[in-house]
Amino acid sequence: MTWFVKTKNIPLLEDEAPFIEISDPLRPAEFSQRTRIPAGTNEWSEQKLSIDTPIDTRGLKITIRSPRMRTVDRSRVPEVWFDDFKMR
Repeated sequence: MTWFVKTKNIPLLEDEAPFIEISDPLRPAEFSQRTRIPAGTNEWSEQKLSIDTPIDTRGLKITIRSPRMRTVDRSRVPEVWFDDFKMR
């Protein structure tokens, strides 16, 4: 799977940073994978994730999640943009 992402002020702390989660919607306990969004401020860049699903997987659910931040600095509000998701 590939996609493009652009970030602004993404936290360095892993438990505060957004991530993409790919799972089998019918059996999430059998297949679920996460990848973190690049930290900091970055221009558009291509991201890649290799996915190896069980043979009987019939569909995938792609979710963009953002954990609740412990502290909010209003001068550094995190922003993230996504484009052009592709499965190959």
